Amino acid sequence: MGLVIGIQFAVWTISGIYFAWTRLENIHGTPLREAPAAIAADVELASPRAALERIAEPVDSIFSLELLRVLGAPTWRIGYLALENGETERRTHLADAATGEPLPPLSREQAVAVAEEDAAFTAPVARVELLEREDIGPHHEFRGGPTPVWVVHWDHRSGARSYVPAEHGTVRTVRNTQWRIFDFFWMLHTMDYRTRDDFNNWLLRIMSVLAVVTIIAGFVLFVLTSRPYRRWLGRRKAVG
Repeated sequence: MGLVIGIQFAVWTISGIYFAWTRLENIHGTPLREAPAAIAADVELASPRAALERIAEPVDSIFSLELLRVLGAPTWRIGYLALENGETERRTHLADAATGEPLPPLSREQAVAVAEEDAAFTAPVARVELLEREDIGPHHEFRGGPTPVWVVHWDHRSGARSYVPAEHGTVRTVRNTQWRIFDFFWMLHTMDYRTRDDFNNWLLRIMSVLAVVTIIAGFVLFVLTSRPYRRWLGRRKAVG
Protein backbone atom coordinates (compact mmCIF):
# COMPACT_ATOMS: atom_id res chain seq x y z
CA MET A 1 0.00 0.00 0.00
CA GLY A 2 2.88 2.32 0.81
CA LEU A 3 4.38 1.76 -2.64
CA VAL A 4 1.10 2.58 -4.41
CA ILE A 5 0.45 5.62 -2.23
CA GLY A 6 4.06 6.68 -2.67
CA ILE A 7 3.61 6.87 -6.43
CA GLN A 8 0.59 9.13 -5.99
CA PHE A 9 2.51 11.19 -3.41
CA ALA A 10 5.17 11.76 -6.09
CA VAL A 11 2.50 12.78 -8.61
CA TRP A 12 0.92 15.20 -6.13
CA THR A 13 4.33 16.69 -5.34
CA ILE A 14 5.46 17.09 -8.94
CA SER A 15 2.16 18.64 -10.01
CA GLY A 16 2.17 20.87 -6.93
CA ILE A 17 5.66 22.11 -7.82
CA TYR A 18 4.45 23.04 -11.31
CA PHE A 19 1.42 24.87 -9.87
CA ALA A 20 3.59 26.77 -7.40
CA TRP A 21 6.29 27.77 -9.89
CA THR A 22 4.01 28.80 -12.78
CA ARG A 23 2.24 32.14 -12.70
CA LEU A 24 -1.54 31.76 -12.94
CA GLU A 25 -1.89 34.61 -15.43
CA ASN A 26 0.50 32.81 -17.79
CA ILE A 27 -1.60 29.65 -17.52
CA HIS A 28 -4.73 31.68 -18.32
CA GLY A 29 -2.96 33.30 -21.26
CA THR A 30 -3.50 36.83 -19.89
CA PRO A 31 -0.20 38.22 -21.27
CA LEU A 32 -1.25 36.98 -24.72
CA ARG A 33 -4.41 39.13 -24.74
CA GLU A 34 -5.10 42.83 -25.10
CA ALA A 35 -7.42 44.54 -22.65
CA PRO A 36 -10.92 45.06 -24.12
CA ALA A 37 -11.29 48.43 -25.82
CA ALA A 38 -13.62 50.90 -24.11
CA ILE A 39 -16.74 52.33 -25.73
CA ALA A 40 -17.16 56.10 -25.85
CA ALA A 41 -19.64 57.42 -23.32
CA ASP A 42 -21.44 59.59 -25.90
CA VAL A 43 -22.22 56.73 -28.27
CA GLU A 44 -25.86 56.53 -29.35
CA LEU A 45 -27.46 53.27 -28.29
CA ALA A 46 -30.75 51.59 -29.02
CA SER A 47 -32.66 50.17 -26.08
CA PRO A 48 -31.87 46.52 -25.29
CA ARG A 49 -35.63 46.02 -25.51
CA ALA A 50 -35.41 46.76 -29.26
CA ALA A 51 -32.82 44.01 -29.63
CA LEU A 52 -34.80 41.61 -27.43
CA GLU A 53 -37.97 42.08 -29.46
CA ARG A 54 -36.13 41.03 -32.63
CA ILE A 55 -35.19 37.59 -31.30
CA ALA A 56 -36.97 35.18 -33.62
CA GLU A 57 -38.05 32.66 -30.97
CA PRO A 58 -39.98 32.70 -27.67
CA VAL A 59 -37.85 34.03 -24.81
CA ASP A 60 -38.55 32.73 -21.32
CA SER A 61 -36.07 34.88 -19.37
CA ILE A 62 -32.81 36.82 -19.60
CA PHE A 63 -29.75 35.91 -17.55
CA SER A 64 -27.19 38.38 -18.96
CA LEU A 65 -27.03 41.64 -20.89
CA GLU A 66 -23.66 43.04 -22.04
CA LEU A 67 -22.50 45.99 -24.09
CA LEU A 68 -19.26 45.21 -25.90
CA ARG A 69 -17.26 45.98 -29.00
CA VAL A 70 -17.39 43.47 -31.82
CA LEU A 71 -15.07 44.40 -34.69
CA GLY A 72 -15.10 48.02 -33.54
CA ALA A 73 -18.89 48.37 -33.36
CA PRO A 74 -20.95 48.63 -30.13
CA THR A 75 -22.93 45.41 -29.77
CA TRP A 76 -25.55 44.08 -27.40
CA ARG A 77 -24.97 40.50 -26.28
CA ILE A 78 -28.04 39.00 -24.67
CA GLY A 79 -27.96 35.69 -22.83
CA TYR A 80 -31.43 34.22 -22.58
CA LEU A 81 -33.44 31.06 -22.07
CA ALA A 82 -35.39 30.07 -25.16
CA LEU A 83 -38.64 28.13 -24.94
CA GLU A 84 -38.60 25.02 -27.09
CA ASN A 85 -41.15 22.19 -26.79
CA GLY A 86 -42.02 23.27 -23.28
CA GLU A 87 -38.38 23.27 -22.16
CA THR A 88 -35.78 26.02 -21.86
CA GLU A 89 -32.36 26.15 -23.49
CA ARG A 90 -29.56 28.67 -23.02
CA ARG A 91 -28.94 30.85 -26.06
CA THR A 92 -26.93 33.94 -26.98
CA HIS A 93 -28.10 36.76 -29.24
CA LEU A 94 -25.95 39.49 -30.81
CA ALA A 95 -27.50 42.76 -31.95
CA ASP A 96 -26.24 46.07 -33.31
CA ALA A 97 -26.30 48.34 -30.25
CA ALA A 98 -27.12 51.39 -32.39
CA THR A 99 -30.19 49.94 -34.12
CA GLY A 100 -31.13 46.74 -32.27
CA GLU A 101 -30.88 44.77 -35.51
CA PRO A 102 -29.81 41.11 -35.06
CA LEU A 103 -26.29 40.17 -36.11
CA PRO A 104 -25.49 36.80 -37.73
CA PRO A 105 -22.93 34.40 -36.23
CA LEU A 106 -19.33 35.30 -36.96
CA SER A 107 -17.91 34.09 -40.24
CA ARG A 108 -14.43 32.61 -40.55
CA GLU A 109 -12.93 35.93 -41.64
CA GLN A 110 -14.69 37.82 -38.84
CA ALA A 111 -13.51 35.31 -36.24
CA VAL A 112 -9.91 35.74 -37.38
CA ALA A 113 -10.30 39.53 -37.22
CA VAL A 114 -11.71 39.28 -33.68
CA ALA A 115 -8.83 37.03 -32.63
CA GLU A 116 -6.28 39.43 -34.15
CA GLU A 117 -7.79 42.36 -32.23
CA ASP A 118 -7.61 40.34 -29.01
CA ALA A 119 -4.02 39.12 -29.47
CA ALA A 120 -1.25 41.00 -27.66
CA PHE A 121 1.36 39.45 -29.95
CA THR A 122 2.14 39.40 -33.65
CA ALA A 123 2.13 36.01 -35.35
CA PRO A 124 0.74 34.47 -38.53
CA VAL A 125 -2.40 32.35 -38.44
CA ALA A 126 -1.47 28.70 -38.97
CA ARG A 127 -5.01 27.45 -39.56
CA VAL A 128 -8.64 28.00 -38.59
CA GLU A 129 -11.28 25.38 -37.81
CA LEU A 130 -14.90 25.34 -36.71
CA LEU A 131 -15.82 22.97 -33.87
CA GLU A 132 -19.33 21.78 -33.08
CA ARG A 133 -20.47 20.31 -29.77
CA GLU A 134 -19.81 16.73 -30.91
CA ASP A 135 -16.21 17.66 -31.75
CA ILE A 136 -15.39 18.57 -28.15
CA GLY A 137 -14.86 15.62 -25.83
CA PRO A 138 -14.38 15.55 -22.04
CA HIS A 139 -10.60 16.04 -22.38
CA HIS A 140 -10.71 18.85 -24.94
CA GLU A 141 -9.11 22.14 -23.86
CA PHE A 142 -12.36 23.99 -24.64
CA ARG A 143 -14.62 21.51 -22.86
CA GLY A 144 -17.75 23.10 -21.45
CA GLY A 145 -17.52 26.12 -23.74
CA PRO A 146 -20.24 27.37 -26.08
CA THR A 147 -20.38 25.97 -29.59
CA PRO A 148 -20.06 26.35 -32.51
CA VAL A 149 -16.66 27.89 -31.92
CA TRP A 150 -13.96 29.09 -34.29
CA VAL A 151 -10.45 28.01 -33.30
CA VAL A 152 -7.63 30.22 -34.53
CA HIS A 153 -4.30 28.37 -34.35
CA TRP A 154 -1.35 30.78 -34.15
CA ASP A 155 2.17 30.11 -35.36
CA HIS A 156 3.59 31.38 -32.06
CA ARG A 157 6.13 30.01 -29.59
CA SER A 158 3.45 29.92 -26.85
CA GLY A 159 1.35 27.40 -28.81
CA ALA A 160 -1.59 29.81 -28.53
CA ARG A 161 -5.08 29.04 -29.81
CA SER A 162 -7.88 31.61 -29.68
CA TYR A 163 -11.42 30.28 -29.18
CA VAL A 164 -14.08 32.54 -30.68
CA PRO A 165 -17.67 31.25 -30.26
CA ALA A 166 -19.53 32.18 -33.43
CA GLU A 167 -22.59 33.47 -31.57
CA HIS A 168 -20.69 35.34 -28.82
CA GLY A 169 -18.69 37.78 -30.93
CA THR A 170 -15.54 37.86 -28.79
CA VAL A 171 -12.63 35.62 -27.82
CA ARG A 172 -13.83 33.36 -25.03
CA THR A 173 -10.42 32.05 -24.02
CA VAL A 174 -6.85 31.57 -25.20
CA ARG A 175 -5.12 28.26 -24.55
CA ASN A 176 -1.36 27.82 -24.65
CA THR A 177 1.30 25.20 -23.90
CA GLN A 178 1.56 26.18 -20.24
CA TRP A 179 -2.19 25.70 -19.83
CA ARG A 180 -2.04 22.27 -21.46
CA ILE A 181 0.74 21.17 -19.10
CA PHE A 182 -1.30 22.53 -16.19
CA ASP A 183 -4.40 20.69 -17.39
CA PHE A 184 -2.48 17.40 -17.62
CA PHE A 185 -1.02 17.80 -14.12
CA TRP A 186 -4.42 18.89 -12.81
CA MET A 187 -5.90 15.63 -14.08
CA LEU A 188 -3.18 13.66 -12.26
CA HIS A 189 -3.54 15.82 -9.16
CA THR A 190 -7.32 15.41 -8.89
CA MET A 191 -7.25 11.82 -10.18
CA ASP A 192 -10.21 12.59 -12.44
CA TYR A 193 -9.15 10.78 -15.59
CA ARG A 194 -12.58 11.06 -17.22
CA THR A 195 -13.45 14.78 -17.25
CA ARG A 196 -10.40 16.33 -15.46
CA ASP A 197 -12.62 18.74 -13.53
CA ASP A 198 -14.23 16.70 -10.72
CA PHE A 199 -12.38 17.47 -7.49
CA ASN A 200 -14.79 15.35 -5.44
CA ASN A 201 -14.48 12.00 -7.20
CA TRP A 202 -14.35 8.84 -5.11
CA LEU A 203 -10.93 7.74 -6.31
CA LEU A 204 -9.37 10.93 -4.93
CA ARG A 205 -11.31 10.59 -1.68
CA ILE A 206 -10.20 6.98 -1.19
CA MET A 207 -6.58 7.74 -2.04
CA SER A 208 -6.51 10.73 0.31
CA VAL A 209 -7.80 8.57 3.20
CA LEU A 210 -5.25 5.86 2.40
CA ALA A 211 -2.56 8.54 2.28
CA VAL A 212 -3.42 9.63 5.82
CA VAL A 213 -3.44 6.00 6.96
CA THR A 214 -0.02 5.48 5.36
CA ILE A 215 1.41 8.54 7.09
CA ILE A 216 0.07 7.45 10.48
CA ALA A 217 1.34 3.91 9.90
CA GLY A 218 4.76 5.32 9.02
CA PHE A 219 4.97 7.25 12.28
CA VAL A 220 3.80 4.21 14.25
CA LEU A 221 6.35 1.94 12.58
CA PHE A 222 9.07 4.52 13.17
CA VAL A 223 8.29 4.55 16.89
CA LEU A 224 7.94 0.77 17.18
CA THR A 225 11.28 0.16 15.44
CA SER A 226 13.19 2.97 17.16
CA ARG A 227 16.01 2.13 19.57
CA PRO A 228 14.54 4.04 22.58
CA TYR A 229 11.24 2.21 22.22
CA ARG A 230 12.94 -1.21 22.00
CA ARG A 231 15.02 -0.42 25.07
CA TRP A 232 11.90 0.63 26.97
CA LEU A 233 10.09 -2.50 25.82
CA GLY A 234 13.07 -4.67 26.86
CA ARG A 235 13.12 -3.13 30.36
CA ARG A 236 9.39 -3.83 30.74
CA LYS A 237 9.87 -7.45 29.76
CA ALA A 238 12.77 -7.76 32.18
CA VAL A 239 10.70 -6.32 35.03
CA GLY A 240 7.78 -8.56 34.14
